[in-house]
Amino acid sequence: MTPQYVPLAELARELEQSTGERSPTYRSLYSMVLSGDLPADRNRNRWFVKRDDIKPIAVMLGLLTLDGQKIPKNGACTHAKVRRPDLTIAQARVGLLRHGAAPPRDKGSRVST
Repeated sequence: MTPQYVPLAELARELEQSTGERSPTYRSLYSMVLSGDLPADRNRNRWFVKRDDIKPIAVMLGLLTLDGQKIPKNGACTHAKVRRPDLTIAQARVGLLRHGAAPPRDKGSRVST
């Protein structure tokens, strides 16, 4: 099964819908992709994030805890710019797996058009 992808331009909205918290701006997310802090695949000059990576990204950004719970309002990311994350995406994935989240179904990294 080919992984489903979300365009980077829609990632902020997807994060807000899945966590209920304000997410970083597109520009901040794009900067993180370019610096290698956020996993994304490029296809025809557009960046895409695997749908299975949305929850680990939310954990990495501090929008969710490692057990998938929402962060209390006073601890959430409520600003437009985000500093470098404390967790890498791999650490967030491992942490989610340890806390019982379903493993992501990764079958390659090609984006189907």
